[in-house]
Formats: sequence, structure tokens, C-alpha cells
Amino acid sequence: MINKECLKIYIVSFILGVICIIFIIMNINIQKELNEKDIIKTYKLKKNETMSNIIQIRKNDGTSCNISTIYEDGKKVVTENGEACI
Repeated sequence: MINKECLKIYIVSFILGVICIIFIIMNINIQKELNEKDIIKTYKLKKNETMSNIIQIRKNDGTSCNISTIYEDGKKVVTENGEACI
């Protein structure tokens, strides 16, 4: 017969195992959603194709920040210019 102390440990281990499996499934689903929203995969950029995005931020005190993101050959390059950039 199984000892009552061992039974408690088995139950806790089983519950923790189920929680781990749930987290793994959630992680897989989140990764799939992120891959669907990946802009490079959405537009299927090929070699020698470039996509850029420029964000301009201007604060009330007159400082500004330009953040440019360039996707080129499957790589992402981010540059920041200005005093207001963090």
C-alpha cells in the first residue's frame, strides 16, 4: 500500500506536471501568433529587397527623436537620432 506522505507528493507532482504542459502549449500558441504577425514573413522579403520604417517623436519641450528601422536581407537594424530618444 502507498504511504499517505508519498501519495501527497505524487499528487503535487502530477499537478505541477499538468501546469508545465499547459505553459508549454501556451508558449507554442503565442509563438505561432507572433510568427503570423512577423512583417518580414508577411511580405516575404527576398534578397536585395529593403523595407524601412521611420518614427518621428516630438516632445512638448521641443526635443525630438527619429527612430528608423530597416529590414534588409532578413536582418533588422534600428538607429536612433535626437535628444528625446531613450
